Amino acid sequence: VDESGDGVVLAKTDGYEPGKLPRFQRAPLSPGLFPALDCVITGEPLWLDTKRALVQAYPALERDVSAHGDAYHVACLPLLSSGHALGCIAFTFEGPSQLDDEDKRFLAVVARYVAAAMERVHLHDVEAQRARHAELLEQTTRVFADAGHDVARLLDAMVHELTRHFAESAAIFLVRGDALDFVCGADRDPAAMAVL
Repeated sequence: VDESGDGVVLAKTDGYEPGKLPRFQRAPLSPGLFPALDCVITGEPLWLDTKRALVQAYPALERDVSAHGDAYHVACLPLLSSGHALGCIAFTFEGPSQLDDEDKRFLAVVARYVAAAMERVHLHDVEAQRARHAELLEQTTRVFADAGHDVARLLDAMVHELTRHFAESAAIFLVRGDALDFVCGADRDPAAMAVL
């Protein structure tokens, strides 16, 4: 699922020729477009055990699977975290061998492990960001304390600390009468300060 939560992006493939899946690179979360999307939307596994079943459920995919034999089949398993779909794993199979119940249980376990790993990575990233923010607040507090009661020095220190650790640029404007006055600013690119 993409950052907006309104669509999906193809994160990784294996076994497909490069450029084979361009229309699946990014797609809105709209039901009925292709199996992986429906798996993400419903949060349920999707097993399409024959090419005929796949084409009946998703007629728009007929051209995509026309080169495959009749035994072509698809399995899509949701990657769930706290009841919400992070995405899905989609498998395609060639050949007459169908997935039995044990195979399906195994793939469901794999999907749970992948989702748990993704959740751990996300939690690590969140904690790292919190640590960076805490460090920035600590450093900024020290800078503010050093500025004392000099407001201009305090504001200048603030924008410099923010651009040094957090943003590309920062500016402070204060209301003075009926106008908004530029007080101070900072940019990681000194040439950009001329624009401010």
